[in-house]
Amino acid sequence: MWPAEEGLYLAQANLSPYSGDTVHQSPLVLAVVWIASMLRGEAGVAVLCIALDCLLAYGLVYTWRLHAQWLTLKDDDANRKAPPVIKSVDSYSAHLPTLVAVLYLLSPYTVLTCVSLSSAPVLYLAVLASFAFALRASYNLSTLILALATCVSHYSIVLLPAITLILISEQSSKLGGGRQRQPAVVPVVLYACWLFALLYISSLLSQSWDFVPASFYFT
Repeated sequence: MWPAEEGLYLAQANLSPYSGDTVHQSPLVLAVVWIASMLRGEAGVAVLCIALDCLLAYGLVYTWRLHAQWLTLKDDDANRKAPPVIKSVDSYSAHLPTLVAVLYLLSPYTVLTCVSLSSAPVLYLAVLASFAFALRASYNLSTLILALATCVSHYSIVLLPAITLILISEQSSKLGGGRQRQPAVVPVVLYACWLFALLYISSLLSQSWDFVPASFYFT
C-alpha cells in the first residue's frame, strides 16, 4: 500500500496518520490524494500521477524557454556581437527543450515513480513552478509554491536564496512586464508568511501538529 493511501486509511479510522513511522507526507499531499481517490478511486490516483508527469514535462519546456529569454536580456549586447558560428549553433538548441521533455517522460526513474505512485513528482513540479514564476518576477506565486515545496520536503528551503536572487534581478523584472524590483527581504518575508499559513492549514486538516516531526524531522 502506498504510504499516502495508508495515511488516508488511518485517518478514516479516526487514527492519526503520523502515529507510526510509515507516513511522512504533508497533510496537504494527503488531501490531494484523498480528493483524487474520491473522484476516481485507485484509477484517480494513477491519473493524478500521470498528469503530474505530463505537467512536469511541459514545465521543463516552458522554464527552459523562459530561462533562455532571461539570459538573452542579461547578455543582450554579447548576443548581438556574437560571431555567426555561435548564432548558428544556438539555432540548433531550439529543439532541445522538447527533447529534454521526451527524455524525462521516457526515463526509467520517471516510469518507476509513476508506477509506485510516489509523491516525488509533486515536489519536483512545485520546485520547477517556483523557478518559472521567479523568472517572471512573480513574488507571491514563486514564494507560495516554494513554501508548498517545503511542506512536501523541508530540503526545499535551501532554494530560497536562489529564488530570491532571481526575483530581484533586473532581467526578471523585464520578463514580468516591467514589474518594480523589490528589496531582497521581501521574498524572504513572503516565503515565511506563506510557509506559516500552509503549516496552519495543514494543522487544521490533520487536527493536530503531529505531522511536523513526522514530515520535517524525517530524512
